[in-house]
Amino acid sequence: MLEKLNNLSFYTQQGPKSLGREWVEEVVIPEIDSFNLPLKDTLATFCEHVACQITGHIRSGKVLLTGGGAFNKYLVERMRYRAPQCEIIVPDAMTVNFKEALIFAFLGALYVSDIPNCLSSVTGAKYDCIGGAMYKAGKHN
Repeated sequence: MLEKLNNLSFYTQQGPKSLGREWVEEVVIPEIDSFNLPLKDTLATFCEHVACQITGHIRSGKVLLTGGGAFNKYLVERMRYRAPQCEIIVPDAMTVNFKEALIFAFLGALYVSDIPNCLSSVTGAKYDCIGGAMYKAGKHN
């Protein structure tokens, strides 16, 4: 399964490109399901796949790991194993969460200002667009 996942054609496409939920649902999940492995093996293999894809693009130096993956100790362990030439730094949870909140606040500020927050130069989309949605809370008595 690891070899199949690591050889998906998406990874050889030239950028800019973006991973979307749709691609995962249409390509990745059916590939994983075709192996019919126990859940623990599937999770470990997919985690290894993620570590392979990330570390395959790291040359050397320090890497600051943030986002949800920073809380996955097994993923961090596998990344460190696969990239011994790098110092993979995981900040404290408050820093990770603050960075995530800051980024989403920035995307939200762009959204409410009608400024594109999905750039074709980064995502590979045909044009820049404004992604996301805003929902107002109902009135509470």
